[in-house]
Amino acid sequence: MLGLIVLALAIAMCVWVIKSGAPQALATMQANFQQQSAIDRAIDRIHQLPGIQSVQAQRSDANPRAHDADGRRAHVRIQVATKPGITTAQLAAAAQAIRIAWTDPNLANTVGNGVISVPRGATFTLTARPTQKQLANELKYWAAVQAATGTPLNLTIAPATDGPGYARVLAPVKNTAAATTAFLSNYSKVLAVTDVSSAHPSWTMPGIRIDGSLPPASLISLTSKLTSLEPLVPPIPADGDRGFAIEWTHVGKGVAHATVVLYDRDPNSLNDSRNWSAVVDSTRAVIAAKIPSIGIRYVGATSGQLTLGGCKDTVSTDDQDTTLVTALMISASGLPKSTLAGHCVDAATK
Repeated sequence: MLGLIVLALAIAMCVWVIKSGAPQALATMQANFQQQSAIDRAIDRIHQLPGIQSVQAQRSDANPRAHDADGRRAHVRIQVATKPGITTAQLAAAAQAIRIAWTDPNLANTVGNGVISVPRGATFTLTARPTQKQLANELKYWAAVQAATGTPLNLTIAPATDGPGYARVLAPVKNTAAATTAFLSNYSKVLAVTDVSSAHPSWTMPGIRIDGSLPPASLISLTSKLTSLEPLVPPIPADGDRGFAIEWTHVGKGVAHATVVLYDRDPNSLNDSRNWSAVVDSTRAVIAAKIPSIGIRYVGATSGQLTLGGCKDTVSTDDQDTTLVTALMISASGLPKSTLAGHCVDAATK
C-alpha cells in the first residue's frame, strides 16, 4: 500500500514538473523551428542563384541560459561554394542573399557567419551586416585588388572593434613571401584601384600589417629594400622566427605612423647577436628612407623601441629602449637628432 502511495506521489510530481516547464520548452522548440525555417529559406534562395555549386548551413542549438556579449544566442553558419567562372555580380547576389538572411526577424537573435568560397581557393567571410551598396562596393574592390596583385586574397567583413560600422580585412590565401612580393611589385596598381569603402580597412600578410589607409610608396620601397636584408616574418611570428615586419597605422584623421619590427631570435643580446649586422643594416635603410613618422622595435633577448622622427617628446620609455638607442648609435654610426628612446605615444593615441 505504501509503495502505491509513493508511486502516485512520484507520478504527480513528474506531471507537475512537465507542466511547469512546458511553456519554456515549447517556446524554445518554436524558436528553433522558426530559425531553421528561415535558414532553409535562405538556402533555397542562394541555391537558385547562378554560379552557385552548393549551399550548406549549420545552426547551434539556442541555449536560453547562454548569451553572447551582445545578447545573441544561436550561431548560424551558411557556407557557399561557387562554380568556376562566377562573376562579381553573381557573387554579390549570393552575398546579398546571406545579408538578407540575417535581417529575417527569426534570425535577429543569432550570430550570423556566412562564408563563400570562390575559385582559386579564396574565401569571402561575412559576419557584419553592411548595406547592400556597401557590400557591392567591398566585393568590387576585392575583385580589383586581386586582379591588381595577381594573387588570390581572402576578404573578411566583420563588425568594427573600435566603434560602429564594420571592418574589412584582406589577406593572401597563402601566407608566403611570394604573396608579399606580388603585393610589393604591383603596389602602384593597388593604389590605382578606386576604394569608396566606409569600412575600417586593414591588410595582413608576411612582413606587412596595414591598419587604415594604404601607406605611401616610399614605405613600400623601404619594405622591398629590407627583404634583401632580412626575411619576412609570418603575420603571427613563432618563437623561432627571425626577420622583419612593417606595421603601418593611419586611421581617420590620426597620425600616420610606421614601425619596423626586427625579430632577432639569437639568445645573445644586441651587438653580441649573430644577426646584429643585419639589424644595423636594416636600421640604416630605415634612416635613409626618410619616412616622416617611423620607429623601430627590436624583439630579441632584450627588446626595445625607438622613434626616428615625426613624434613629439611624449614617449613611453624604459631602460631597454635606452640600451637599444645606445647600441644602434654606436653600430649604425649616426641616428637622426630627432631620435627618441621608446614608443611614440602620439601615433598610438591620435
